[in-house]
Amino acid sequence: MGQQVSCVICQNDFSGCGKHHGLEIDDLSKIHACWSSIVRNKHGEALGILAFYLDKNHPFSQQRISQFEHYAQLFQLILEYSQAQKEMQIAKVIFESQQGILVSDAENRIQRVNQTFCEITGYSAEEVIGKNPCMFRFGLQDSKFYRTMWASINRTGKWEGEIWNRRKSGEHYPEQITITAVKDGNGIVENYVATLMDITQSKADTDEIERLAYYDPLTGLPNRRLLLDRLKVAISAGDRSGKNCVLLFLDMDNFKTLNDTLGHGVGDLLLQQVGKRLEACVRNCDTVARLGGDEFVVMLEELSESGIEAAN
Repeated sequence: MGQQVSCVICQNDFSGCGKHHGLEIDDLSKIHACWSSIVRNKHGEALGILAFYLDKNHPFSQQRISQFEHYAQLFQLILEYSQAQKEMQIAKVIFESQQGILVSDAENRIQRVNQTFCEITGYSAEEVIGKNPCMFRFGLQDSKFYRTMWASINRTGKWEGEIWNRRKSGEHYPEQITITAVKDGNGIVENYVATLMDITQSKADTDEIERLAYYDPLTGLPNRRLLLDRLKVAISAGDRSGKNCVLLFLDMDNFKTLNDTLGHGVGDLLLQQVGKRLEACVRNCDTVARLGGDEFVVMLEELSESGIEAAN
């Protein structure tokens, strides 16, 4: 019944031993014997101490000791059950987190997924249990990528990175994923646990921040900052090749009057149309940028080495 309880102690003379049991001196007058035992779990770790204190001398018959040992074993089971219940509750809270969780066995067959995982992928638990997680691959990463990933897991027990996977609907999306190998006491892998987040919105937000940093929000054209970056690159390329780069500065006559009479909405539409028409007039290697207001810049690259020809 459970693991054998260790360190059984019987004492018929309790005098002088109270301090070892956490008792005050006044408590000792009526205590003449005790029985105590360290209760351990299956791993040998101490869970607690069970002790009986008696007010009679020589009370410990073999039958009584057997009863106490039986109580200690029950105490061990109760403590282990309570600890297991607490761990299960903690695991439940973790498993039902806002991150998707997938648990597979040592052969990488899916054993369990949480609700968040189902919401991210579009699959129900019944549709994925028993299958290999490779069913979610989109194909953006090649076989070399996955060999490197598993080599890291086998070597360090963990891998973290970004993967593009596919939902049940066929839509592909980016995940931030952490895969951890869970091992037993002998270092043998029992499970793999993957925690993942759909970072579609996060990447979209990052792209939008970058777009706002380098592009004019009204026309979608490069702004002053991106124009200057491209100009530096063009000048360096021209120094190496000997070819010229030309900047054309343009603005629109009477733009303020148009804004004042027809409204800013009409003015915005005009700016957008001007931007599109300018882009249609240049090559892919050239740049049309909006500096602000009605001011535009056209940068023409890789023109003739002759300044006269480039100007024409």
